[in-house]
Amino acid sequence: MEGKLCRSNRYSRTSGAFSSFGITVSSGTSVTRDEEVRAIVEYLASDNPSEENVKQLNVCPEPLPNYVKQLIRLEYNNYDQNRKPAADYLDVIRQKVYAINWQVKNGTIPGKEAVRILSTAPGVVELTSFTWLAFVGTLCRFPNVKALNAYSSLDPSVRVSAGKVTSTKERGGCRILHTALVRSADRIIRSHSEGFGRWGFMLAKSSGRWRKATNAVGRKINTALYYILITGQGFSYEKYTIVKDAVIFDIPIDDRIQLNSSFQRYIQILHDNDIHTTANLITAYLSCSLGNVRGLGRKFFLTLQDFLRDQHKHQDEYQKLHPGGKITQTVVKGGGTNA
Repeated sequence: MEGKLCRSNRYSRTSGAFSSFGITVSSGTSVTRDEEVRAIVEYLASDNPSEENVKQLNVCPEPLPNYVKQLIRLEYNNYDQNRKPAADYLDVIRQKVYAINWQVKNGTIPGKEAVRILSTAPGVVELTSFTWLAFVGTLCRFPNVKALNAYSSLDPSVRVSAGKVTSTKERGGCRILHTALVRSADRIIRSHSEGFGRWGFMLAKSSGRWRKATNAVGRKINTALYYILITGQGFSYEKYTIVKDAVIFDIPIDDRIQLNSSFQRYIQILHDNDIHTTANLITAYLSCSLGNVRGLGRKFFLTLQDFLRDQHKHQDEYQKLHPGGKITQTVVKGGGTNA
């Protein structure tokens, strides 16, 4: 574990060392694992990179300071030294986990099978499964899934005033397990390519609090792992309704201004992104394709949630403004499955 953590720290330091100088690495790549990216970074950190070659690489033309070059070389050297010990530690962990028969509801299953089915949960990789099994052990320790979430520091205490939650505070628990689950949640929220991730992404955008979203999705992942190990069956979205289908009264997006004058500021942005009706808008929202659109912040997503929640109210208001006008109802799929 220490070797793995050390490698992760090396990656963070190496990436941070040159990002301050106008050089960034896109998501999905790595300054350590991606050989092409590493070759570019090492060339930029070499003694005398030519200006012509740097221009061809399409990176910041300003040379890196010598102390940054030295830091990058040092971190790469440390990373390489820790790669083999980390791999060796992982092999030892794998052998120990595979050697144990893990308890399920109707008996036990081999360690290899336990890791396989746990790794079917969204965002869960082999190392996450190892961490979860190491700290959870047997589910007999927990009377229910709520107790497991509390142990994982994913069951926050809440402060309520006038019937509303005013603040939350994480309780104590296993911080290592908490971190592993939240990192898994962070990965799938950023990709928002499946149910849990899309749900978390919408929560992050509407609340403006990324940490709240990662904790909430981490709790869903932890709950899924609990039931996977109880049943001995892999993960499936069949019993989940992450986001319900929505029946939308479909009108031109420009007409939303008549229902909410503050929506005027978003009209051009939406048209520029090929969104011209309310059905287009809700489809884009539920598929999370609005998340990276500039100019759409927390207030916009709160407005959108209000529109979704109070369809009948908004439709009545629109019909009062357009008596006798025909309104089309459109069903927008919620996107709660992998489809």
